[in-house]
Amino acid sequence: MITNGFLENMQPLNFIKDYYGEKMGFYFAWLIHYTGWLIPVAIIGIIFSGFIMDEAVKENMPKEKWLASPIAIIYGIVISVWITLLHESWKRKEN
Repeated sequence: MITNGFLENMQPLNFIKDYYGEKMGFYFAWLIHYTGWLIPVAIIGIIFSGFIMDEAVKENMPKEKWLASPIAIIYGIVISVWITLLHESWKRKEN
């Protein structure tokens, strides 16, 4: 049948690897993986930013002190956990 193996051969990474080489194929694979992991943390960041701005407006804080909020510290911890999970996920995928 004509469609046997069609989906396997239509992955853009295979074309990139075949045309530019394995090094560029790995680079684009990492970009796709990284971009996929950025989406959830971006949504979390937007939510946390809303809470930070809401708190800052309620307390009439100057803009320079918005990042001194406890919510910003919690977001920093979330980012630290996220980058660790991203790195471990990439190591599994790379192998």
